[in-house]
Amino acid sequence: MASDYKYKSVENRRKAKFLLDKLMPEAERMVEQLTKAESHGNDVGDNAMSHAHISRVAGVHVYQGRKGGWFFDLAFKDFPPGVPNIMGQPVGMPLPNRDEAVKGAVTMLAWLIKQKDRPLPSQDDAVAVFPFDDVIIQVPSSLIAGIKAIPVPSGGPEYVKTRLDEIREEFAGDGPMTVEVMNSLTQEQQLRVMAVVTMALSEGFVRWPEYEEEAPATAKPSGKSKRGYEPQQVWSATGTVH
Repeated sequence: MASDYKYKSVENRRKAKFLLDKLMPEAERMVEQLTKAESHGNDVGDNAMSHAHISRVAGVHVYQGRKGGWFFDLAFKDFPPGVPNIMGQPVGMPLPNRDEAVKGAVTMLAWLIKQKDRPLPSQDDAVAVFPFDDVIIQVPSSLIAGIKAIPVPSGGPEYVKTRLDEIREEFAGDGPMTVEVMNSLTQEQQLRVMAVVTMALSEGFVRWPEYEEEAPATAKPSGKSKRGYEPQQVWSATGTVH
């Protein structure tokens, strides 16, 4: 995801469904040309892709970012709670024009068609992952569904950003969120962190801080966030670390 593009707007969803229908025949023709998968994988993308299936694609979004680059994203339906349902061109790797973004979308659709017989994981055991500073927080989708049922203020993306920064300052002070910080919290405090993470996931955030968008001329597959690196340690709602 990149820019301030509105995936949920009625008009953008209509255009995305139209583009999906238009590109599917081309994607089906491309299937036989595929020889190997190219991936810019990470914990977030790999987890979400395990639930991806061609029958779950709801639309293809193609748009221009704030810095002039072009992006494509596939929107999926019927994903487990908390698992990001928007996947496509990495924000740090913008494409030079719309045609290239469309080609990328066709290729991704073709791979999903090629893998249509791959068994999907059980949604009962699904886990959402959310890189937060120096720790990847894992939350069972079943727990997220319960947390989402609790009424929370609806302040949009800016409110979520504020809450993420506030929860970090409250529990980590001037430092980053880490496995050690999460393990030092009481169960009630951990639940508060997971509630904020759930809120962020619901608003379309897949990590905090977010990746920085690059301009096309300087773009390279860095795979880094504003902090300059991806977290390696994982904390789960059961308290396990790996």
